[in-house]
Amino acid sequence: VIYLTTDEFEEAMRAVAPSYPDVYWIQQYESTSISIDSFPENVVALNAYQASDLSFLAGAIAAKITETNKLGVVQAIAGPRDTMLMSAAFRSGAHYVNEEIEVFRVVIGAYVDPIKTRDSVASLAEAGCDIVFIGMDDESGTLEAKEKGIYSIQEYQDIVSEHPDTMIGCTSWVWDVLLDKVFDAITEDRFDEFRAENYEMPLSLEDRSLDIPTFGNMVSEDVKQFAEELREKIIDGTVEVPLIDEW
Repeated sequence: VIYLTTDEFEEAMRAVAPSYPDVYWIQQYESTSISIDSFPENVVALNAYQASDLSFLAGAIAAKITETNKLGVVQAIAGPRDTMLMSAAFRSGAHYVNEEIEVFRVVIGAYVDPIKTRDSVASLAEAGCDIVFIGMDDESGTLEAKEKGIYSIQEYQDIVSEHPDTMIGCTSWVWDVLLDKVFDAITEDRFDEFRAENYEMPLSLEDRSLDIPTFGNMVSEDVKQFAEELREKIIDGTVEVPLIDEW
């Protein structure tokens, strides 16, 4: 089994996987939905193309909590994909609650750059943002928000337990929910049958592979209830998350 944890390996996977048909490949993916023929037949894709739903939910929660009506976003990489999945969806979620909220964005240009990230969070705080949504692969932005006395929402992994008084929550991509199903199919020798129906496994709010699993101490029960009700509305289509790939 080879597990590729970023779609930056997609080109290499396409070139190599067909030569090793007895090897099972699991490709993390973050683009649009794919067809059964998109990847070689020994590849299953775990696709986070619905992550915009989670960012929208985070933006709506932030809009319920902000006191300044100014929110900040620290985005790792420029481009339409990250904008659609993260920053633009967060802004749409905030405007779902209050169209008057201002949302400011900084693009770092790397997944890890502690100095630039901390400087960016400090600038957003100085501009009046009292909540920042951070899409970096380290905690520097969250630490800077804590130092500046503002709240943060961190993308990807749940670390609220480390900062319960300053982190509203984390937009967590819980790959394990889907990985367990793939590994079960492999160990039970039914991969081909499994892949025929699950060549693409989208992360989703419905199975909580996209989730905000923990809330900080500042999040009231009313806001938690609002978040759960909005989650259900997104799942059943009552609320449609717009797909916007430009800022």
